[in-house]
Amino acid sequence: MPPQLNLSRIIGNRRQRVAPAWWAVAALLLVSIGGLGGWVVRGALQTSGAGLTALAQEAAYTYGVYAPIASGRWR
Repeated sequence: MPPQLNLSRIIGNRRQRVAPAWWAVAALLLVSIGGLGGWVVRGALQTSGAGLTALAQEAAYTYGVYAPIASGRWR
């Protein structure tokens, strides 16, 4: 009989394997740690919107001043 078909060896190999449930628990733990780490660091990677908002406001004012001149309505 080949050793791959030996019943006691098959049973011994099954006992040595890690259960799939442990792999699922490990994967869930890693995903949770990654998600929590991303949530904590999210503020450090975002830029301040104050500068961009001020630039947009200035562009709107400038357009309001110079658009009538460019269209010929202001003389």
